[in-house]
Amino acid sequence: MTTIMNSSALVNEEESPESTDTMEGVEESESDEEWENIDEAVSFSYQTLCLFCTEVFNSAELMFAHCETGHIFDAFNFFKKMNVNAISYIQFINFIRKHKLSPSAVMHISTACPWSTDFYMKPFDLNDPLLVFDIEGYMEEKENERTDGKDSVTIPNSEFQTLMQELTSQTERLKNAYDRIDRMKILWVGVIDWLVSWVGCRFVLSPE
Repeated sequence: MTTIMNSSALVNEEESPESTDTMEGVEESESDEEWENIDEAVSFSYQTLCLFCTEVFNSAELMFAHCETGHIFDAFNFFKKMNVNAISYIQFINFIRKHKLSPSAVMHISTACPWSTDFYMKPFDLNDPLLVFDIEGYMEEKENERTDGKDSVTIPNSEFQTLMQELTSQTERLKNAYDRIDRMKILWVGVIDWLVSWVGCRFVLSPE
């Protein structure tokens, strides 16, 4: 009896180039899907957790402002020093979230960026709004603010109101002082006129 084998069963066991391309395509697809999931998750919640503590804010801008005042970490200057772009920013956020570094530890990083690897492109928290934040737009906006406001100082409104009240009070006191000086001038002019008249009379009445 003769056995007939289907030629389709005689397949080379080595992986074909087409299969390799397919696997790479699957990986890229999974990566794209992961970032799409981030966009969907973030769209439901914009609550932004601080990089260094448990406080939560309604926007990334507010969170970065808190970092500057509460943790003495100026994100703008740090990102500028480290030449952070859209990609390295995402890596930085995932790096900080994973290792939970303190502000001082981060600021001591001066040259080499330990987050500059593909590993930190993988989201640490899919719900983190910072991962889809427009960091380049933020940096441009802050640059313009600091350029326009080089000669200005920002202070709280309450402090501004207090300073304005003190300025008004000082202005009023200065005005009163000028008024007193003017009255003294008038008085002294009268005194001098009286003295001149008195001396003149003495000369007229004195015997030769």
